[in-house]
Amino acid sequence: MHVHPELHPHPAEETLEEYAFNRLAEAETAAVEEHILICSTCQEIFQDMDEYILVMKAATAEYDDRPRLAWFGMPAKLAWVAATAVVFLLALPGLTKAVGWWRAEQASITVPVVLAALRGGDGATISQGPAGRPLELSIDSADLPAVSAYRVEVVNATGQPAWSGAATLSNGTLSVQIPHGLKPGTHWVRLFAVQGGLLREFGLRLR
Repeated sequence: MHVHPELHPHPAEETLEEYAFNRLAEAETAAVEEHILICSTCQEIFQDMDEYILVMKAATAEYDDRPRLAWFGMPAKLAWVAATAVVFLLALPGLTKAVGWWRAEQASITVPVVLAALRGGDGATISQGPAGRPLELSIDSADLPAVSAYRVEVVNATGQPAWSGAATLSNGTLSVQIPHGLKPGTHWVRLFAVQGGLLREFGLRLR
C-alpha cells in the first residue's frame, strides 16, 4: 500500500539530530525510520546532517578530548562552529605574536618627510607625517645662506620643545634624523645657523 508522506507530520529537526546520533528510544527510532523511508524532504535533511557529522569528525580527529565536548548536546551546525572556534583559539597566540611583530617592525621604519617653508601662513604648506614613527626631514638648501653648520628645533603647537638636533647637508639637501617618534598634532620645525639666528620655520602635522 502506498503511503503519502504529507499524511504523516515531519519529525522535528531536533528529533532527526537525535536519530543521527543514535540517541532515540527504540520506538521513536522505528517511527523516524519509517517516515524517512517515504519522505524525500527528510531524507535530504538527514543526509545534510550526516555530511556535517563527517566534516566535524575530520576537523577534530587530532584532538582526542574535544570530539566528546563538541558533540554533547549541540546541533550539528553549532558543533561545526565550535570545532572551528577551538582551532582558531589554539592558533590565536601565534597569530597575536605575528601581528605584534609586524606592528613593531613597521614602527621602526623611518618615514621621509619633505619640509616646505611657510609663506604668509598658508596652511597648505604644512607637511604631513605619521606620529610615533622615526622621521627623516628633508629641506632644500638652495635658498639658504651658506653657514658652517645647521641645527634644528622642533616645538609643539604650544611652543614646548619636542626635539632638537643637527642637520646634515648633502647634495643640496639638509637631512634631519629624528630617531624617536613625536606625538600627534601640529609641530613647528625651526632651522637655525649654529653661529647665527633663525633661518626658516616649517609646519609639520603628525597623525
